[in-house]
Amino acid sequence: MEEIFIRLYADCADACVAQDIAQSLLVRLHAHAPLLAKAPYRYWKMPELYGFELTLGQASQAVFERLVASPAQHWEHAGDQHDRSSVWNPAPNGEHFLIPQARWAEVQFTVREA
Repeated sequence: MEEIFIRLYADCADACVAQDIAQSLLVRLHAHAPLLAKAPYRYWKMPELYGFELTLGQASQAVFERLVASPAQHWEHAGDQHDRSSVWNPAPNGEHFLIPQARWAEVQFTVREA
């Protein structure tokens, strides 16, 4: 069984904007059957950011690789073929991951025995 989990922090003025961003993420990831793992939440360390956690119903190594290739730069990769984690930080050139408001993201790919 393959799983993809995405945690993303984005600039948000309030909970209403966070709901709009959550919908944008669901639309953007629609082809992979995304689900919000929990409701958007204010990030306690940086209250100007909201956190978003999603799982993808259609997960594969190919999907993981496409996600971390857009944008292609500013990722730090760790793990092995069974448990991979890639962390993205924004670049000064304005490239973003999934949404323009993104300020940090992690994409995890896990392979589990069925």
